[in-house]
Amino acid sequence: MILKKEISIFAAILYMASPNLALGSQCGAPVATDPSFQELLWNILSGVPDVPRYPGSLLIGSSIQNPKGMADTGYRIKWVTSDSVGEVIKWSRKHLPLHGWKVDPEDVPLESGDITDGIRNESLDGYFGATGHLDPEQCTEITFSVQYK
Repeated sequence: MILKKEISIFAAILYMASPNLALGSQCGAPVATDPSFQELLWNILSGVPDVPRYPGSLLIGSSIQNPKGMADTGYRIKWVTSDSVGEVIKWSRKHLPLHGWKVDPEDVPLESGDITDGIRNESLDGYFGATGHLDPEQCTEITFSVQYK
């Protein structure tokens, strides 16, 4: 039988293990764009392509972009961070190419609250985007979404 004290200790350890955990509860919009798509919260589904994780971000989850039982047509991953949209995009434009992605930058100021860069590799096309708020108390959502060519 688990006691309240043990649950409190576990919750405290979990919170300390991830400083951005509170962001997940504030900003955790669904990963899948359709309720029939397979979604895995707090983890990456098998088969999702390699993409670097923004440092210090909290993984919300991943999804396959088609209904269960159908061949995979694409993937989506979502993270949240307390950093600004501009910081995330500067980082992604530097680090995605190191992992085999070609980045087509959106021509908007880095101070914008919503930036979506096109990305592609040999077999996938899609986008890497960051959407946030100018209020530093709010989070920035990071989305990686790709489909097979």
